[in-house]
Amino acid sequence: MDGASEWRIFTRIALPMMIPGLVTVFLFQFVAIWNNFLLPYIMLSDDEKFPITLGLHTLLEQGANTPALYTLVITGRSSRCSRWSRCSWSSSASGAWICSPGP
Repeated sequence: MDGASEWRIFTRIALPMMIPGLVTVFLFQFVAIWNNFLLPYIMLSDDEKFPITLGLHTLLEQGANTPALYTLVITGRSSRCSRWSRCSWSSSASGAWICSPGP
């Protein structure tokens, strides 16, 4: 590959060698994320013990009829990305996110 630019070397040599590794990482991540959602969905019967991903899913289901709940979903998603790692949805009459700071 004499005279090839860095971009051409990357696309013709490095990228084809990286594809199997990237696909493997994608599959492992997909299975891990899916298990973090599906296992609590099947095993837990109490809404107060749902992890935040399941709480967001529940809010999205309720939000199909009430568009005002989408702001709660977006707030919950942003709190999931912040340093507050332990959040749960309270299914009491008021319904609120209960968060405690992570370690």
